[in-house]
Amino acid sequence: MKKGVKSHFFLMNEVFYRNIKRKLALFYITKQALFVTTEI
Repeated sequence: MKKGVKSHFFLMNEVFYRNIKRKLALFYITKQALFVTTEI
């Protein structure tokens, strides 16, 4: 039972971090795009 709970927590963690990474990547890309447009 404990192993199942641990793997479930790990799965949740994985999804959570993946979402954060995606958000950070999107934020970084938009920031770079804004920076480029302001430079021009």
